[in-house]
Amino acid sequence: MIQVVSAVEYLHSNKIVHRDLKLGNLFVDKQFAVKLGDFGLAIAIEYEGQKRFSRCGTPNYIAPEVINGIGYSYEVDVWALGCILHTMLEGTPPFQGPNTTTTYNNIIRCQYRPSSRINYSAQTLIMSSLQVNPKLRPTIYEMKNFEFLISRDISPKPPQFDFGNARRMSTIRKGRVATAAIPTNPFDPNQLDSKEFPKSCFFKIAKCLVNIKKWPESDFGEFLSEASSLKPLDWVNSWMDFSNSYGFAYTLSSSDYGIIFNDETRMLLQNKEQYVHYVHSDGSDIICQKSSIPAALSKKLKILIHCGKYMKESLIQAHEGNPPDLAADEDKPIVEVFKWTKGEAEMVMMLTNGSIQVNFSSDHTKLILCGSTKTVTVIESANYMKTLKLDNLQNCGAGVQLKQKLSVILKYVTSFLSE
Repeated sequence: MIQVVSAVEYLHSNKIVHRDLKLGNLFVDKQFAVKLGDFGLAIAIEYEGQKRFSRCGTPNYIAPEVINGIGYSYEVDVWALGCILHTMLEGTPPFQGPNTTTTYNNIIRCQYRPSSRINYSAQTLIMSSLQVNPKLRPTIYEMKNFEFLISRDISPKPPQFDFGNARRMSTIRKGRVATAAIPTNPFDPNQLDSKEFPKSCFFKIAKCLVNIKKWPESDFGEFLSEASSLKPLDWVNSWMDFSNSYGFAYTLSSSDYGIIFNDETRMLLQNKEQYVHYVHSDGSDIICQKSSIPAALSKKLKILIHCGKYMKESLIQAHEGNPPDLAADEDKPIVEVFKWTKGEAEMVMMLTNGSIQVNFSSDHTKLILCGSTKTVTVIESANYMKTLKLDNLQNCGAGVQLKQKLSVILKYVTSFLSE
């Protein structure tokens, strides 16, 4: 891939836009060096800032600004490189649909499925390149500094073929081997298990934040991005680090409370303390009424109740208000903290509903990023809460302090997705 990027870098340095980058226009010579061909649609940029308006290219690789006819430049090649990388790693173009109209609609909305099979360093490069706003994409020169390309050897080497695997795949494609049932969309929350759903949401968060350095700096942009109707339903009201003895305990805005024990098990008391959810260290779990909890877990339940009572009586609750009056229901969605970590000046908590909450000790501000709604909720020390749409912040801008905090959160999301 770095050979392709280097070839496009050479074109852009000579003020040329290829406009039809795709796998079909990449060739390999006898030494397995990649060559870029088919310059039939290439154009020269005659002066800085010049835009072109002709609609051309191959549907699966066309950038949204080409479809919308709003003018374009070098950024269309960067978009196409993102499509090429996704296609090489996943096997299909990111926006491919049953027909051209569907493909174009997917491109305009940037609607594609991040794949769990692609490692995060590659996903970061793909997500950065596939930004609807051309200004948020990296330049061809910036692309070479991405982790996925930095460690790659540019010298061409003969590929290693596994012919046995090729024969097996050929048999599968012909339908002679029954394949295991898998979700048609690996990142559809309705088809995901409890382990994969948070990860899919964090991918969405990372996609929104990956080019945060290029966001405009504007406090007014935060005002334009407000979406109070999308405020989170659950967040961490208070927490206590009992890891010297028990583990990490917390209370939620719903009045549920839980603990992550030092032995990597976790327990949650939910629905007005009537139900217990317990997760073993291997990920298996049980749900039961508090009154019928197995004897082996009774000691842990007493610890949880003790920690919960202490937190509710002794700690200040974040944005305290009346919890929703929900009837006890065993089928109520389970929301709990499944991972936590401490930074130099922040406490990070990841929730099973696909959100990440970071409490900053410097100014006591709390940020809750929700992947399913692509929002960030800010709770300030004065208990003022506002919810902002991440997509709008990308275009309208955010204040310096919010950008700095979101950049910190991006590092934690990146680290989690790289595990």
